[in-house]
Amino acid sequence: MKYKALKSAAHNVGRSFASSLNWRDNDYVMSHLARAVVTSGEVELDVDLLSGRAQPPPLLAEPVQASVADYVRRFPDMLRSQRISPEAARPRRCWRQPCACDFSRSGASS
Repeated sequence: MKYKALKSAAHNVGRSFASSLNWRDNDYVMSHLARAVVTSGEVELDVDLLSGRAQPPPLLAEPVQASVADYVRRFPDMLRSQRISPEAARPRRCWRQPCACDFSRSGASS
């Protein structure tokens, strides 16, 4: 298997998590996450799809945490759907992907 396939799978998981199809508790998960960023001041969510660990806790509102848990549970099937053996991802550190939210360029005024 080629590294390019793993990189593509990581990209697809990130896009799926950030998409409008990721809906929990009457809102998009990314909206829950954005509110947590604003209230906590934390700007990076780090999710390890292999172990299920996610941090920092201030960003893990219940809807975000539930979505992360679903992605961790479905991750092996997501890999298989892209013809990647889940075992191929096991030893790779590259699956820990931070997602940063930068509100400084949003153009919103206070």
